[in-house]
Amino acid sequence: MKRLTQIFQALLAVAALIFTTLIATGRLAWRTIRNWWRSRSKSVRESISTLLWIISLIIICNVAKSYYDDAFGRDYWDRELSEQISLHSFADDKWRVYDQCAEKYTTDKVNWVSLAANGDSLAVYALPNKRGYINVKTGQIVIDAEDNDYQKAWVFSNGLAAVLQNGKIGFINAQNEIVIPFQFDYVDQSRKSDFGYIFYDDYCRMIDADGQVGLIDRKGNWMVRPMYDEILTPCTNGYRVVIKEGKYGLLDATCREIYAPEYCYISVVADGIVLTKDGRMWQTDFEGHIVQPFMFEE
Repeated sequence: MKRLTQIFQALLAVAALIFTTLIATGRLAWRTIRNWWRSRSKSVRESISTLLWIISLIIICNVAKSYYDDAFGRDYWDRELSEQISLHSFADDKWRVYDQCAEKYTTDKVNWVSLAANGDSLAVYALPNKRGYINVKTGQIVIDAEDNDYQKAWVFSNGLAAVLQNGKIGFINAQNEIVIPFQFDYVDQSRKSDFGYIFYDDYCRMIDADGQVGLIDRKGNWMVRPMYDEILTPCTNGYRVVIKEGKYGLLDATCREIYAPEYCYISVVADGIVLTKDGRMWQTDFEGHIVQPFMFEE
């Protein structure tokens, strides 16, 4: 115990000696610098002070720039909207539309920008709780989100785009004119991966307040009353597979139900329709004649 006490006392003495030496050295250095500073002319002192201020300002600016870049600067996850127009991403999860030919941005920061549908030039862009449209060939905003109360919007198809306003779905044209009034209830259809209020062959899937799906035409008239759980995207020759209570049916290109939803599965192939029911699979042609009375998978 006595030995440990002596070691501890020795360590304290060494620490005190180091501390005293540092203080003495600091005081000596300060006195030397102060005397040197006082011996300089006023112009030299002012020049040195200015230089130190400039160096400090440069350091502060670099630190601020580094912080800004980390929080809001480019992160270079870019996307192409067209040959001329691209999307530049930023660290704060925002995007700006960039014209590569003009080498300038055409928009302020936005939340996101969709791709345009095939054959169309307008894409949806998003601000918080607002939607508008951008021309992907020019990068210019053509329907301003700030000027319209569109809470949601979808891409154009057949010259029309669905928009949500005050809880109702309507359709506008590229001039932002209302073509189909805001008369349809909006029901979140995130469970349907391909649901997007898109016109295919002049008909668009629409949902009623109960979540049942039907088809409307370009004037907003119901061509198929909402009675199905799902209507899939048209396949060969405009046929549409429908689903109700887990059973499959089929509509033809005129929206006529040719097979009621009572089949385990239906698929439309290049040369006909394959139906499955009660453990049996067979194929018909497009006129309904059986061409293969018995089929099996794989």
